[in-house]
Amino acid sequence: MKKFVLDTNLYICAFRSSEQAVALERFSAAFTPHCYLSSVVLHELLVGAKTPAKARQIHQEIARPFKRRERLVAPSHRNWEESAEALARLAREENIELKTIPKSLVHDALLAASWQEAGLILVTDNQEDFVRLRRFLRIAFVAPGRSEPRRGACHMPVSNKRLKELAVIASGRLSQWGESLPDAPADTPQKCIRNCARQTGYLFLTHPPS
Repeated sequence: MKKFVLDTNLYICAFRSSEQAVALERFSAAFTPHCYLSSVVLHELLVGAKTPAKARQIHQEIARPFKRRERLVAPSHRNWEESAEALARLAREENIELKTIPKSLVHDALLAASWQEAGLILVTDNQEDFVRLRRFLRIAFVAPGRSEPRRGACHMPVSNKRLKELAVIASGRLSQWGESLPDAPADTPQKCIRNCARQTGYLFLTHPPS
C-alpha cells in the first residue's frame, strides 16, 4: 500500500474553510493508516500560528494523532545535504541568486528530500514548486481532486467497497447544496470516485485494485 504525507497548504485550507475541514476529516477517516506527518509541515504550521490557542489546536488536532501512532517523518542529515544541493543546482540552472529563493521553496526542498527517502507520496496543491524540484530530486506527488495523473504523481489504490462508501459521502455533500451526482451505474467506482473528488476536493487519483 502506498504511504502519503499532506503538504502544509492543505492543512491551512482546512483551517480557513469549514468545507475543506470536512474534506480533510473525510480523507483522514479513509486513509489514516497510510498517512504520515512531516516535521517540516508541522514546523510551518506552528510558525504560522498567530496565537497560543492556534498553536495548541495544531498540536492537539494535527500533531498528536501522528505522534501517538509514531507516524512522524523528520529530515535526516542526508536530506539536508540533498535539499541544499538541489537548491544550488536550481539556482544555477535558472540563473537566479540564492538569496532570492523564498523560504517556502527551501522548506519544500527539505520536505521533498525527506519524503523521498521515506518512500512517501506528497498530496499537495503546490504543483509549481515541486515540478521545479523534480528535476533534481526523484519525488512523487499528487494534486487533490485531479482526475488524471501528472508525471511524478501516482494512483492511490482503494477497494471497490471503499469507493462506493466515498461516493455516498459525496452524494451527501451534494444533497446539502441541492445538487445530485451525474447518472452512473452504482458499480462504476471510477465514475463515483471522480464525482467524490470534485465535490470534497480531497480524493486523489484513485483506481480499483486489480
